[in-house]
Amino acid sequence: MIGIIDMSRLGMRRVAVAAAVVMAGVALPIATAGTASASPSRCVISLKNDGYNVGTNSRAACSHASSGTGMLNVHAQTERLLCRQMLLNLNVKRADADDACYSY
Repeated sequence: MIGIIDMSRLGMRRVAVAAAVVMAGVALPIATAGTASASPSRCVISLKNDGYNVGTNSRAACSHASSGTGMLNVHAQTERLLCRQMLLNLNVKRADADDACYSY
């Protein structure tokens, strides 16, 4: 009976260690992720550097580039997607829209 209890404790300990390793693997990238620092001015500068004429509609799109920080901020990600889509609707190339709206 003692051998069974010892094996059970060993198994539980292994499960606990494995769970801790998995949690660390998930938490570490989140904790060390940099925050986004996109701003309307960076977005506009990026578009100008790529050769686009920046007007009212482009500035309106770029205004969504600075909403919130962090990769886990759902509102910020939604706003950046809106920025990107608005620029795509203005015939900005996908890569240029990504650079403008997601500049870090």
